[in-house]
Amino acid sequence: MPEQIAHADVAIGGAGTTSWEMCFLGLPGLGVVLADNQQGVADELSKQGILVNLGRSSELAQSTVATELRRLAGSPSARREMSVRGRALVDGRGAERVVSALNRDSLSVRLLEEADCNLLWEWANDPVARASAFSSETIPWDDHVAWFQRKLKDPNCRILIALDALAAPTGQIRFERRGPSEADIDVTVDNRFRGLGYASRLIDRGAKWAFEEWGLIQVNAFVKPENIASAKAFERSGFKRIGAATVKGHVATHYVRTAK
Repeated sequence: MPEQIAHADVAIGGAGTTSWEMCFLGLPGLGVVLADNQQGVADELSKQGILVNLGRSSELAQSTVATELRRLAGSPSARREMSVRGRALVDGRGAERVVSALNRDSLSVRLLEEADCNLLWEWANDPVARASAFSSETIPWDDHVAWFQRKLKDPNCRILIALDALAAPTGQIRFERRGPSEADIDVTVDNRFRGLGYASRLIDRGAKWAFEEWGLIQVNAFVKPENIASAKAFERSGFKRIGAATVKGHVATHYVRTAK
């Protein structure tokens, strides 16, 4: 089926589980309701502009199928839009999300070690990480090593490595102390775990560590306004937006979480 779906431009089929395969592979189609449990699927996918709902098979005329098929086949732009919407709805990572929901609740953290130098360099130079950073240039290895050694020795900096239930590194949480009771937080999630709900868990786990182990009262986060995903992650982990700030010449949104 995947090969057939990938080869086709349009499909006509029942609005059952095949609809999710079509979404994942970006195949626009005409959906027929063949059973009562398909009605909700057809209605919702039609509402989202992913599927043309032809209605119940018992009430469907051949002329309706022909008309809708001709219309869709003759409109590449409509098919393209349906394809994009379908892929946005179903990305094929459902099983990963179930596993991550189990694993991310078991997140643990440890302090940075010498052996983590290359791992942090790879995370820092990930394209998504560079795009969200306030300095977006690629970081040369020698510059990173010098920075890494400074941070290891800096009493006002702590970097935590987050581990999932299988001890796989999922990201880093860095704190830069502003004073005796306040610090700024920076978080990076390994690209294998993005989109699976890890960011807010890393932030929450790191903030709790900072409050308990470092004795902080307040943690600050600064996020680019266009970085909606990071903003939501901080908000889900208990940070409150308090206003705007300037970081390295860039406008940023300032978030704060205080110890309870």
